[in-house]
Amino acid sequence: MTPRPYSLSNREVQILSLMADGHGTRQICGELFISHNTLKTHLYRIGKRMGCGERAGMVSLAYRVGVLRIPEPELMRQATELVQQQRAARAA
Repeated sequence: MTPRPYSLSNREVQILSLMADGHGTRQICGELFISHNTLKTHLYRIGKRMGCGERAGMVSLAYRVGVLRIPEPELMRQATELVQQQRAARAA
């Protein structure tokens, strides 16, 4: 198993990924079933390890060092379709 840059945990990478997808605090907490305070603790630890205090900076750095990867176009298309289907189902 290859060590991750900055020794981030799986949960911390999940949080970075959700932030990269544009999710806000409430959405992240709901998706991961964690409290607001737990999310704040994770963000503090991510920021401390990465040397960055702002969410956008954390996400940007995560892409640059390979913690997060830019999705392939086909995956992006599939994800967009899935989100549209979910929105349509909620609206119905």
